[in-house]
Amino acid sequence: MIRYEDECVGCTSMGLRCIGRSCRNRHVPHYCCDKCGVEGKLFHFNDDELCAECIIEELNTETSEYEYDEYDVSEEFARVEGS
Repeated sequence: MIRYEDECVGCTSMGLRCIGRSCRNRHVPHYCCDKCGVEGKLFHFNDDELCAECIIEELNTETSEYEYDEYDVSEEFARVEGS
């Protein structure tokens, strides 16, 4: 998610005139994780913008929802090599 914040530096207090809405410090974008809200580097994942920690958590949650049998590939390789 993108959150815009006013980061006014107070130009008038430094003897400069304020340029109002056209000032680049009035609407500064901050990119925050859609899940935890932490600002930082984000990645697109399942139509969301998430931080790395939340993606790992999502992947762990998704894989734990499915039941699966362990499959030993060494038996399959031995069968193929023996042919």
